[in-house]
Amino acid sequence: AVGNTEQWYSITMSADGTKLAATSHNGNVWISSNSGSTWTSTASSEFGTTGSISLMDIASSADGTKVVTSVYNGQIWISSDSGVTWAAKGATSTNWRGASMSDDGTKVMMVVKNGNIWTSSNSGDTWTENTTSPGATKDWRASTMSGDGTKRAATVYNGNIWISSDSGSTWVEDTSVGSTKQWNSISMSGDGMKMVAGDKSSIWTSSDGGANWTEANSANAKHVTISADGTTMAVTVYGGNIWTFIEGS
Repeated sequence: AVGNTEQWYSITMSADGTKLAATSHNGNVWISSNSGSTWTSTASSEFGTTGSISLMDIASSADGTKVVTSVYNGQIWISSDSGVTWAAKGATSTNWRGASMSDDGTKVMMVVKNGNIWTSSNSGDTWTENTTSPGATKDWRASTMSGDGTKRAATVYNGNIWISSDSGSTWVEDTSVGSTKQWNSISMSGDGMKMVAGDKSSIWTSSDGGANWTEANSANAKHVTISADGTTMAVTVYGGNIWTFIEGS
């Protein structure tokens, strides 16, 4: 166990579930290589400071070796050794959100609250800000991508879900759910066809790559996740419980 109280923010794991990494607003990345039985904290000095920092969303490659996170009011940080050591990459922003990464760790995406979508195609070494599509800055909150990084989705708070089928070069606004929502999170299966998304009032699912959505349950869905094969979903409900869905059960 971690052994002390943390202001937990985000968590990721390898495809086989053995390697985990979690971020907190206390300024720590906690990593485990044994499916969460024991945990080790990464020193804040790895992020260029001995003081207090807030770490944001975190994502990893399928094998758990490559990991990406960001520092609030700071830079994007990349690890190539499962979170033991870190290197600063990309521009500085106050509001990084929604980290996602392809299975092989080469394609990476980060969105900025009240900003734009940022992408990398070389494991986070260099980053490109997409200022042309969708265009004007938006209140981005979450992002996800398929295993090969080709299909992507991102959510806008008090807005809509946006979909890309060309590795994030161009984006299409999905208005199929009707009115704009207070979207918090989104996740997609390995092939990008099955998705689950959460806003402050409902859980939504799609089985056709985001073309159409169905309201699955009324709940303040804070974070959502879906398995690579799309058969299992889990949702954390703010002020409530964790919900799970297993296909066929």
